[in-house]
Amino acid sequence: MTALEAALAHVRHIYLVSVAIGFAIAGLGLIRVRARTGEQPLTLLSRPEPRELLRAGAVLGHVALYVLATFRPDIWLFAPFLTPRPVTIVAGATLLYGGLALYLTCVVTLGRSFRIGGDPGGSSVLVTRGVYARVRHPIYTAMFVESVGATIMLPCALTLAALPIAALGLHAQAVREERWWLEHHGEEYGRYVDRTGRFIPR
Repeated sequence: MTALEAALAHVRHIYLVSVAIGFAIAGLGLIRVRARTGEQPLTLLSRPEPRELLRAGAVLGHVALYVLATFRPDIWLFAPFLTPRPVTIVAGATLLYGGLALYLTCVVTLGRSFRIGGDPGGSSVLVTRGVYARVRHPIYTAMFVESVGATIMLPCALTLAALPIAALGLHAQAVREERWWLEHHGEEYGRYVDRTGRFIPR
C-alpha cells in the first residue's frame, strides 16, 4: 500500500464514521420529536416539495462523492492536489467532528421543533435559547464547517468546487426559511433577526 493509499484509507474511515454519526443524530432527533408530539417531523417525505427533495439529494450526493473520491483518486476530479498528511487529516477531522458536535447541540436544543424538510404545517415554535440565542441557522454553520474539514483532509477538484456551492446553497436555504418564519411569526421573528447573526454571532 502506497503512502497515498494509506492516507486515503484513513480519510475514508473518518468520512464513513462521520456519516454514520450524522445519520444517527438526525434519526434519534426525529424519533424523539415523533414520540413527544405524535407528528411526522420528516416532512421531506410526508409533504414532499421538488425543491426540498432536490436539496436533500444534493446533500446525499455531496457526501457520497466525498467517500467515492477516497476510493478512486485516479479520476481527475478526485485526484488530491496534495497527499493527505497526519497534520491535515487531524485538522480536517477536528473541524468535521466539531461540526457534528454543533449539529448535535442544535438538534437537542430544537427539541420538538426539529424538522427535516421544513414545517409546512406551521406547528413548530420559534426556538431562541442556547446556541439559537446568538445564531439563527447554526445547523447550516455546522454543515459548512464539516465541508471545510472534509476539504482540508482531501483537497481535490471535487471538494474545492463543492465548498462555494455548499456555501451558496446553505445561504439560499437560510433566506428561504427566514421568509417563512417572517410570514408566520411576524414581529417576533423580526426582533429575533435584529439581535442575532445568520450563521455566526453578531
